[in-house]
Amino acid sequence: MAEAVVGVLIGKLAVALANQAAAYGASLLGKEASALKGLFGEIHKAKEELVSMKAYLHESEKFKDTDETTGIFINKIRELSFQIEDVVDEFMYKLEDDKHGGFAAKMKKRIKHVKVWHRLAHKLRDINVELEEAAKRRARYVIPGMQGQAGRGDHHARPTNQNLCFAREDDVVGIEDNATKLKQWLIVLASGHHGTSTAALRFPLRGSAGAQTSIEQTAEHGHGYLAPSGPLLSGAYVVRTRQQRRAKETAARYGASLVSLPPTRRVSTAEAGAAWPPAPAALRAFRVKVKRARSTVPMTRATPTDTSTREQRSWVTVSQSYQVEDLLKRIAREFGIITDAINMEIRSLVEIIRKHLEGKRYILVLDDVWEKDVWINIMEVFPTKCSRRFVMTSRKLEVASLATSNCTIEMEPLGYKHSLELFCRLTFGNSDDRRCPLELLDLAVKFLQKCEGLPIAIACIGRLLSFKQPTYSEWDSVYKELELQSSNNVMQGVDSILKVSLEDLPYKLKNCFLHCAIFPEDYELKRRRSIRHWITSGFIKVKENKTLEQVAEGYLNDLVNRSLLQVVRKNASGRVKCCRMHDVIRHLALDKAAKECFGKVYEGHGTFSVDGTRRLSIKSTNIVPLNPSGATHLRAIYVFTSSVVDLLRTILASTTLLSTLDLQGTEIKCLPNEVFSLFNLHFLGLRKTGIETLPEAVGRLQNLEVLDAVGTGMLSLPKNVAKLKKLRYLYATVIVAERRLMRQYGVKVPRGIIKNLTGLHALQKVKACSETLRDVAALTELRRFSVDEWTSEHSSSLSSALLNMSNLVNLSITTLNENESFPRLRELRISGARELSQVEIEEDALGSLVKLHFSGCPEMKRLPRGIKDLSTLDELCLEDAADELIKILRQEGEANECKEELMKISHIRRLKAKTAEFRDRLTRGETLADVQGEAFAVVREAARRTLGMRHFDVQIIGGAVLNDGCIAEMKTGEGKTLVSTLAAYLNALTGEGVHVVTVNDYLAQRDAEWMGRVHRFLGLTVGLVQAGMKSDERRASYRCDITYTNNSELGFDYLRDNLSRNKEQLVMRWPRPFHFAIVDEVDSVLIDEGRNPLLISGEDNRDAARYPVAAKVAELLMEGVHYTIELKGNNIDLTEEGVAHAEIILGTDDLWDENDPWARFVMNALKAKVFYRRDVQYIVRDGKAIIINELTGRVEPKRRWSDGIHQAVEAKEGLKIQADSVIVAQITYQSLFKLYPKLSGMTGTAKTEEKEFLKMFKMPVIEVPTNLPNIRVDLPIQAFATARGKWQYVRAEVESMFQLGRPVLVGTTSVESSEYLSELLKVRNIPHNVLNARPKYAAREAEIIAQAGRKHAITISTNMAGRGTDIILGGNPKMLAKEIVEDNILPFLTHEPPDIDMEGESTSHKGLSNIELGPSSVGLLAKAAIMSKYIHKSERNEWSLSKAKSTIAESIEMGQMIGMEKLQERMTEESEMYPLCDAIGLAYLSVLRDCEIHCSAEGAAVKRLGGLHVVGTSLHESRRIDNQLRGRAGRQGDPGSTRFMVSLQDDIFQKFNLDTEWAVRLISRITNDEDIAIESNVVVKQLLGLQINAEKYYFGIRKSLVEFDEVLEVQRKHVYNLRQVILSGDSESCSEQIFQYMQAVADEIVLLNVDPQKPPKAWNLVKLLDEFVGLGGKLLSETFKDIQGQNLQSALEEMQGWGPVKADSFALPNMPMPPDSLRGIRKKTSSIMRWFAICVDDTSKKGRYTNTANLLRKYFGDFLIATYLNAVQESRYDDGYISGIEREVLLKTLDTLWKDHLVNMNKLSSAVNVRSFGHKNPLEEYKIDGCRFFISMLSATRRLTVESLLHYWSSPMESEEIFDTEDQ
Repeated sequence: MAEAVVGVLIGKLAVALANQAAAYGASLLGKEASALKGLFGEIHKAKEELVSMKAYLHESEKFKDTDETTGIFINKIRELSFQIEDVVDEFMYKLEDDKHGGFAAKMKKRIKHVKVWHRLAHKLRDINVELEEAAKRRARYVIPGMQGQAGRGDHHARPTNQNLCFAREDDVVGIEDNATKLKQWLIVLASGHHGTSTAALRFPLRGSAGAQTSIEQTAEHGHGYLAPSGPLLSGAYVVRTRQQRRAKETAARYGASLVSLPPTRRVSTAEAGAAWPPAPAALRAFRVKVKRARSTVPMTRATPTDTSTREQRSWVTVSQSYQVEDLLKRIAREFGIITDAINMEIRSLVEIIRKHLEGKRYILVLDDVWEKDVWINIMEVFPTKCSRRFVMTSRKLEVASLATSNCTIEMEPLGYKHSLELFCRLTFGNSDDRRCPLELLDLAVKFLQKCEGLPIAIACIGRLLSFKQPTYSEWDSVYKELELQSSNNVMQGVDSILKVSLEDLPYKLKNCFLHCAIFPEDYELKRRRSIRHWITSGFIKVKENKTLEQVAEGYLNDLVNRSLLQVVRKNASGRVKCCRMHDVIRHLALDKAAKECFGKVYEGHGTFSVDGTRRLSIKSTNIVPLNPSGATHLRAIYVFTSSVVDLLRTILASTTLLSTLDLQGTEIKCLPNEVFSLFNLHFLGLRKTGIETLPEAVGRLQNLEVLDAVGTGMLSLPKNVAKLKKLRYLYATVIVAERRLMRQYGVKVPRGIIKNLTGLHALQKVKACSETLRDVAALTELRRFSVDEWTSEHSSSLSSALLNMSNLVNLSITTLNENESFPRLRELRISGARELSQVEIEEDALGSLVKLHFSGCPEMKRLPRGIKDLSTLDELCLEDAADELIKILRQEGEANECKEELMKISHIRRLKAKTAEFRDRLTRGETLADVQGEAFAVVREAARRTLGMRHFDVQIIGGAVLNDGCIAEMKTGEGKTLVSTLAAYLNALTGEGVHVVTVNDYLAQRDAEWMGRVHRFLGLTVGLVQAGMKSDERRASYRCDITYTNNSELGFDYLRDNLSRNKEQLVMRWPRPFHFAIVDEVDSVLIDEGRNPLLISGEDNRDAARYPVAAKVAELLMEGVHYTIELKGNNIDLTEEGVAHAEIILGTDDLWDENDPWARFVMNALKAKVFYRRDVQYIVRDGKAIIINELTGRVEPKRRWSDGIHQAVEAKEGLKIQADSVIVAQITYQSLFKLYPKLSGMTGTAKTEEKEFLKMFKMPVIEVPTNLPNIRVDLPIQAFATARGKWQYVRAEVESMFQLGRPVLVGTTSVESSEYLSELLKVRNIPHNVLNARPKYAAREAEIIAQAGRKHAITISTNMAGRGTDIILGGNPKMLAKEIVEDNILPFLTHEPPDIDMEGESTSHKGLSNIELGPSSVGLLAKAAIMSKYIHKSERNEWSLSKAKSTIAESIEMGQMIGMEKLQERMTEESEMYPLCDAIGLAYLSVLRDCEIHCSAEGAAVKRLGGLHVVGTSLHESRRIDNQLRGRAGRQGDPGSTRFMVSLQDDIFQKFNLDTEWAVRLISRITNDEDIAIESNVVVKQLLGLQINAEKYYFGIRKSLVEFDEVLEVQRKHVYNLRQVILSGDSESCSEQIFQYMQAVADEIVLLNVDPQKPPKAWNLVKLLDEFVGLGGKLLSETFKDIQGQNLQSALEEMQGWGPVKADSFALPNMPMPPDSLRGIRKKTSSIMRWFAICVDDTSKKGRYTNTANLLRKYFGDFLIATYLNAVQESRYDDGYISGIEREVLLKTLDTLWKDHLVNMNKLSSAVNVRSFGHKNPLEEYKIDGCRFFISMLSATRRLTVESLLHYWSSPMESEEIFDTEDQ
């Protein structure tokens, strides 16, 4: 390291001498000038001596550990160099101090500093004397191996220390396959004709020694089989390793090595612990064997003395720096050419080599080749007309590209198997079997995880443990010390391994490498941050045609290529973004840094001194043991702890020469004043600190190059920043908490200060203002620029500034206003950006972009990030693009790289244009059948691109079945959800809307988000309707091409639309809301739910007090005495004694008294008592009785039983009685889905109900074959006489499966039975999970299902229908990963404890294997937890548990959509913003990867055991439900088994009163034990027959319900169509509807009082007039007050002698004339049309006086209408108001009477059943009476509407109650 120290010091001396002229010029005093002259002279002398000594140090440093004298010399030089640095730094500090203050103060300082200059000159003179003495003694030093090495290149000379022998072959693992492969290639090639074969081995990871060892073994064992002649394929053989992108995450899966050792170095067994042959040191051993083979071993079967047939071999190490001439000389020596090659010219040397090799077979190994030029420069040297082979090892991909096709060996890191093998060989080398004892295996695995597959680390740990006792306590102690990073204790004796690597490094790289080691363990080193540190520390020097940043990045890449650093992340262009140092290497490097005084780490324990060290890394704030003495030597402080103020003051008080102060991430809020006296400071890091202001004193730090204040509270820069003329990087942002993000804003820049900082390379991030942007134009050196809060007003200033920034590489513009972005931009062209290397397009930034054009951008080697989000992009044009990018797009590069880039633009290939094409074809007359095949192909490809899922052929069949309007029966796990996309897309092309209907909100949301990606990709719109959505959201969703919703929401939206009072409230697509529907779980929706109509109810509190009283009465009544029950129909009949008893209790004479009706309440109370059982039909939660869906087992909080049943249950439980319900609207699911012209469905179990589907919906059931054969085993049903015996056998079955490790799913029929079985299992200590309607279980449904397929998992569940989640063998990795993330993050986001009743009990993990998380996952979870804690503290309001869980859920969803790579990029770019959602999403994806590995392995184990075992504990009311339970096992070809166990005491047999006595007798004959299981086919067949009878019974109920509802369906359709006409029509159509109503009312009044077959004198004209006048109220009473019945009769008699009359102006003689309101062509036309309707009316009675009656109808109708119009006109309201009144009255009247009609129809449906006793058909009776009710309802609607309107306009101000807002 002395060479590195001297190199940096020489640079400092040069800077000091550069100030010589300025210092002389400023000196006003003779003494001052004299003192300065002496000091500069000594500086000159020191520099000259050090420059001459530097080359010598490079060679001698290699021998300091092997030669004691050399070590002493080098340590002395380093000590003197540090002293010189102290002098120079103090001189520069004082020289800078002279420039501050007033004139008097400056003069005072300069006079005082004269003594300082003399002192420093004297001190430097003494140092120079010591340097000269050391140089004089140099000749006396004897350095082994140095003779003859002078003048050679840096990397060619190597010591020949015999102690550095190579590892034994027995200690090599993991290379066998590669060695065999290479050997086979050489044998095959050797048997051919003359030709050329070039072999190259690439090892970008230092230490992938398997490549070299493979060659060694090939050379040793394969040479005897090489034929003397034959053709050799031209090209190259490449053995290369993949670059290590995430070594920590992937090493456990890989199968070879990672070693960080230098090329051409051999490591002894003693040093490396018999480690893996360090790359490329193994080539050394091969070189020795090549020489031995050349001299002693025959190459072929030819005579050994025949040298012409011997194979010539040469092995040459090239390394990074080489000269062609020197390389050829060494090749000649290796080939044994005896010549004076050292003094020979290159031309002569080439001729000698060619002549020597002509006609011979030869092989050349070029070791450690860094550039392709190596081969290109020497390839012409070798003769071609012979058998020749070349082997190269390299770290670079471009070198490996020289290989012959298909002759590449990919060397991979060491996997777990080989890691453990190597570990055991090294640790237990002295034992016979070399195996790790079982009790130590866990610790061994921990050590291997720590080593991460790195052989050097395994070697170090193995060697250390080989000297320890193989006991748990001893090993555990070593592991704990390793965790504490006590490198001095743990890593003793193995630093020689690192020494070999360090010796191979150039001195400039050594400083950079050791600098990386002072950062904490697992710390992610950001590329740009490291580069800034290296530049300001003086490690980087300018090279020709390269900037400092480019040189530094080259150093970083070099360290990565040597595997001294590991790549964590790369950006889109392939550049290293973040890296880290392996723990073991870091331990060794830290020890090296401490010994060399480069730096130390302060961890807060033990004694610690900073004496002599140059850099200090602080990881603890414990200041007690810290001794600040010697801090004057410190040049850099790095802080990695939160609170550091006191410690910082202690150190700064002792040092003034500090050049780096990095406080990133600390909680410091104000910088100590001592900081602003550090005139030598070059780097000031305040990122993510609490700094809120920066004082003006910062202007004193005039050597400052980096000011990093990102993520602070600093709103503005101080004015004195303008004085920092050397400032190179200025980063400053203010951080503000916004919702769940910490957003960064630009800082305000005072006017005029930026333009002075002309040396700035980076300026981020300034608050936009015109003055600042104009000043920025002066920064011509700017590379990175970021501006915030930009608006269009700043466009001119920004454009002018950018024109001057010729070096600009990165530009970021942020606006706060969305309107300032470019949402409508359709075309974007970027031309002539020669330095442009990366483009990022944020999501939604260019939402309308169609064309994207790049020209003249040669540095852009990757497609823009975010291009895949440009859904509208149709064209991407690249002109003069980088060759690398063009090769990728032409798929000429690496397969994975090409695939990654091409997937970004896969959507541009006009796939979505097919949607427009299909629609165009349909408009031209083609049918859906014509485009079906193409459309399905498009969807299949779109699914592959968006979801990574491609439809199987059987799924295509399923899509065709759905499109044909059939039901597709597909088994569980066959992908019904994906199938629906085919038919949904095809039918959505018509533009009329498609509804995909699921059974619950969760599935609707999941499918809309998941499958919606396919549809959106193809240009369709996708909507989602869920509970709680507002009308606007629902309306927008129904307007989409495809809408996902659940069945209840769909039905209620239809009913609500038909209760709306104006068309703005409508949400569905009227007038045709239904087009095509795909119903998921169609059997559940149309059959199981078919018995429960959808109801919208109003409230009626009138009888609420009766329910508790009736409940008390029911408690007193006894079954069999007071009432009888029928379980089958849930009916109860009171006996005479029961009626009398109830009447006595209630004190009433008649239970059925209309004035005091108690019968209904008593009957409901008895039903609640007998049929509605707690924890079976309902549960009680939060003071409410909540229904349990008997089919799904889920609770339904928004559902209530009708007809007073729910209130009766509430009274039974003593709960608050909710209001009684009054039906407002109702519809059954059968009637709802019959409204679709085209309907299809899918389910796993429908074939058994095919007849019902055909009869009711005309939909056949088509069985779709499975993609893989179903291998599930359905075991015979076991029958028991008693329930006790059944449950004991169920428990025993579960226990036996648990012992085997098989997962078990037990299906029960109620909450009660599931908890009973749970108690049985608890007694046997069998861990299990329960899933039923109780909130504490139901809330964790997803987690329970996720566990159900895992090994040893036991799950007890109520009915599994509609669960919507497959049970995956091994577990559901997504749900498990989510659970792990929540467990780790929630405690930091909220302190609110979970409500067990609402959030559920934690899922049982007992008996299940632990999921091992990789180090990356653990680290990301910890990072997310820290961010959670920070954000939780930064927000004043405490987060609720629900908010925290929703945040995690949203983050996970976002992470799945964005992907890990983009999240990592966002995390890096927005790390200052504390992006919590990104951190959680990234942690989830990492955990998910670990869970997927675990679940896959465990799933394979479960399959071997037999898969999931399903146990059914009772037969259901339908075979279909049983089949649904069975279908949970054996999904997608998995193994599985099922068994049903039933008892004759089960509810199904009791409920239907089925005869089971025969079964009991049969069982008693077979066995005396009633608890024994019977598997008799006779018994089972009979029991299944009983189940079929139950199916028939329920089918009858559904059939009856449908038939009865068909009557109501016709009426409902009429009413709802009428409502839509009223809602959707204009004002004229609404008025016309009212006119028709008025005419109809007038007709009814007339026809009720006249008989056309009798003369007018027989008519009841008096009643007719009274009804008519009463209808109009005030409007008609005045007009007809003097008109009597005889007046009307006289008018009719007089009219009989008339001839033709005018229909538009007719009036009866001597009767009041209608108001003259029927003016205008429209009103007259309307009048005439009404007359025509009267004349052709066939419904009225006909007779002799029909014409007279018709004229009477005409007169009264016109009079009524004219009167109404006159009243409206006199009101003087505008037309809009009038139209609103009319529409409101029409709708309110219709709705009111329709509601009453529904109540009457429900009563009628119950009443007609009694008529069956009179031998009448109840259905026919229902139809007849229902029709009468409906006609009556319509008549009442018309009359009430007319009366209301006439009443309103007679006194408008008194009638405002029509607009009662509550009613609306």
